[in-house]
Amino acid sequence: MTDITPVALWKGFDPDAEELNPRRVRSFTRDGVVFEYAYFTGRTKDNLTTRVACLSARPDNIGKKKLPVVIVCDIARNIDEDTLSYWAKKGFAAFAVDYKGADFGKEGQKCGTEVFGRIDSYEEDGGSLSAGLSTIYPVGMEYCNLSVAEKDLKSVEYGADNTCWYEWTLNTRRAVSYALSFDFADGKRIGIYGSHLGNIIAMQTLAMDGRIAAGAELYGTLKEEHVSRLEGEEALERESGNLVDFLEKSDNEDVWYAAVSPQSYLNYVTKPFYTCIGTNSSSSAPDATMEMLFRMNNDNEGIAVFAPRLMDGAPSFYRDNLARWFKNIFEGKTVKNDAVTLSAVCEKGKIYVEAARYRNQGGGVANAEVYYSRSRRSVNSARNWVLAKKVEGEALRFNLEIFDADTPVRAFLNVTYKNGISMSFNMPEFVPSALGKVSLSPKTKIILRGAEENEFVPMNHTGRQTAVFVDAHPVKTAEGAFGIKGVCGSCMGTFAISDDRILRDEQSLLSMDIYSETPQHLNIFLLYDWGEENQAVYVREAELVGGELWQKILVSDADFKLLETGRPLRNGGRLCGICFEAEKEFVLTNLLFT
Repeated sequence: MTDITPVALWKGFDPDAEELNPRRVRSFTRDGVVFEYAYFTGRTKDNLTTRVACLSARPDNIGKKKLPVVIVCDIARNIDEDTLSYWAKKGFAAFAVDYKGADFGKEGQKCGTEVFGRIDSYEEDGGSLSAGLSTIYPVGMEYCNLSVAEKDLKSVEYGADNTCWYEWTLNTRRAVSYALSFDFADGKRIGIYGSHLGNIIAMQTLAMDGRIAAGAELYGTLKEEHVSRLEGEEALERESGNLVDFLEKSDNEDVWYAAVSPQSYLNYVTKPFYTCIGTNSSSSAPDATMEMLFRMNNDNEGIAVFAPRLMDGAPSFYRDNLARWFKNIFEGKTVKNDAVTLSAVCEKGKIYVEAARYRNQGGGVANAEVYYSRSRRSVNSARNWVLAKKVEGEALRFNLEIFDADTPVRAFLNVTYKNGISMSFNMPEFVPSALGKVSLSPKTKIILRGAEENEFVPMNHTGRQTAVFVDAHPVKTAEGAFGIKGVCGSCMGTFAISDDRILRDEQSLLSMDIYSETPQHLNIFLLYDWGEENQAVYVREAELVGGELWQKILVSDADFKLLETGRPLRNGGRLCGICFEAEKEFVLTNLLFT
């Protein structure tokens, strides 16, 4: 066991103790935004110095105006000119450092002094990103390069202060000092946010650096489950008597959760905080997220936004919501998470969710929506979220359709205030039958008809649904042949196929009508036991003939083969979702079981 804490870990670090020694490498102006690439010193250890690559962006022609600052943390995208340009155009001075460092996994990749001072390019997600610098880690700190670190991001073998996370956060705190060296930076209005795994860096910086006024995360997690990784050979070591090795590895896990994991920093957060997660994220859940927000010591100024049916990325307008939140916070306008409470009631056989407002904020409510999920499964990532019908004449009362009175229901409310800020409020899971005698709706074999109750979202069979992917693969309503409407997209899917309302037996065939302007190849994926250890993906290929017609496709379980091996679909698994992937957009309707 260990008694290390975040305070103990960072107690001896002063972000201003060492000279930054900045070196401007390149600057240019594009589309009204001034960009500047530079290096500055991270820290010197054993007479060896880390040189941190950084990009800043700000609006052009600001004169002597002071700008709010936003520090962007994303270990996957790193220095991305488009992201920083977005913030500059919103009136911020934006800064981002490179966390990746040298890529030892790439043939011909230069590192050390070979890349110092010159512009290199790198690729992420298969597409070329903006040209950027690489942070130079000295000999002995190769574990900070992402190509090395990603082999075991939870490694604390040599102590919490000798991990990639410590160094990445240290460099980020030094980036705050670098930002404050500019006259245009307002030291009283500094925000930080992390995307995906960048949330760990943002959380550590927000909690430990008093110069940060507000923090946020997008599509990350606030709570990592403490599940032991000591399995397989390590378990055999324990059984065979190699207790010393086993205890050392166990201590390493304790160090990670005590001083590195995001939840270990929550109690030290005293500033406003914002998070946005997909309701079907594999790493976060609405209930756990709200629980973590209440651990913060920021007077209920930790808010969450739940993106319905999305996974680990959301459309760009969710980032717009973050920008509005930062501006409100920097203008001294508080946004609190205790403004609304939700409750469920049964009246005349109908189930309603009601929202009671205890605090007026944001200029009043402009729009409100309740989403709910009917499921006996505890796996959050495979839930189907349904938009509830608002009761006519009632701004905050919603009717839920129930098909089985004993199936547990979870629900949350998304509110958009008149100041443009959106936030979410959740409620405990409830069982409808416990509220009274419930009138049930008849179940159906229809998953989708026309474009009504569209529960499809951008999705691919891997579940990797980044914000870039979501923006590039919109799902919408469109007309096909003969003016018939359906759901349109090129990569889209739904968990509605496993909803409590759907009737299906082993002999059922899956039927669908598809319109495609041009001939193309279509892959249909069935997602079984999604989010569980025995998760499996099955695929069935189809050829779309194209033209002004609707093509009917009828498939059975026997048509689907395991993606990895081609083996037939096994019995006993639980069907959770369906996903369609094609090169070009197509229109889908009449998706149902026969």
